[in-house]
Amino acid sequence: MKSSRTLIVKERTALLRYLQSQYPETKRTALKQLLRHRAVFVNGNPVTRHDHVLEPKDRVVIERGAPAPVCKPSATMPEIVFEDRHIIVVNKPEGLLTIATEKETHRTAYRQVMAYVQEDRPHRGERIFIVHRLDRDTSGLLVFARTEEAKRAMQQNWESAEKKYYAVVEGVPREASGTIRSHLREHPKSLRMHSAPPSDEAKLAITKYLLIRSTRHFSLLEVKLETGRKNQIRAHLSEHGNPIVGDKKYDAHGNPIKRLGLHAYYLAFPHPISGKRLVFKTAIPEEFESLVNEEPGIGYRVSGFGHAKKGERIGKSRSPVETLQAKTSRMGNRRRSGIGFRVSGFGNAKKRRKER
Repeated sequence: MKSSRTLIVKERTALLRYLQSQYPETKRTALKQLLRHRAVFVNGNPVTRHDHVLEPKDRVVIERGAPAPVCKPSATMPEIVFEDRHIIVVNKPEGLLTIATEKETHRTAYRQVMAYVQEDRPHRGERIFIVHRLDRDTSGLLVFARTEEAKRAMQQNWESAEKKYYAVVEGVPREASGTIRSHLREHPKSLRMHSAPPSDEAKLAITKYLLIRSTRHFSLLEVKLETGRKNQIRAHLSEHGNPIVGDKKYDAHGNPIKRLGLHAYYLAFPHPISGKRLVFKTAIPEEFESLVNEEPGIGYRVSGFGHAKKGERIGKSRSPVETLQAKTSRMGNRRRSGIGFRVSGFGNAKKRRKER
């Protein structure tokens, strides 16, 4: 028994690219097999060339030998934060891909949210569309569109969306707040993003951070993205001496919370249809709190992004300057007892024996 799906093209594009946009969870090779087996029809005619040009209002029909299986929700289903007829916002857990890769095709946020909307309306051919992505090990707010119109509107304006993260990093930044600006490119072998001179491959990346709280060994930062490059926060914080906890790829020394210390907690953008400004927030993950609460009170209370109220303290809190002075005092005491410190990066202190 054959099943078919009919699609109406909205803009000029190549056939394979169009199929990939409609079936983001399907491998490229599988889509090419559909073409090879003459299972794709454009305006009633079978097409086998992947570079066939589609025009607006073309009718594309995909036939399959059997109905496509409907996704089933699993225990990894992200928490639904908001939904209406046009968008759906979820809180993605860490360890879950946004979209399929060659190695993992089933356990993805896309598949689980698709299963959710299909289960709700199984006979209406409900679909979702990718707007942006989060790394597998990053948790937090993720938006899917429920219509092509909403998808196009959001992607066209995504650079203007306001995105903030909580990051737990190793060490303490020397400055309580700052802006990291560089051009990032991907290393062809390690696949790490790194700063490089401006070029076609190296794109401008701007990351702002604000120190919220710190202990002797870890700091909780609020991070705001001005641009959206791959691994931007991870690369920038690592290059500035404070790698994210658990981020072995970007030089973290340990993983005390058994996960990457990065969470997309704040997202604000205009609704793609009504234009109304939407704001979504999630709480600091408990693992982050536990790591920076071992020595409560070293830090500022946050009052908006980029501002710390200098007189307002958390318990017995100290400002970053006071903290540095306290560390300097401790260093002096240790030197007198034969043990000294040398500062590495942005405040990671390492013990060494005093040279005699």
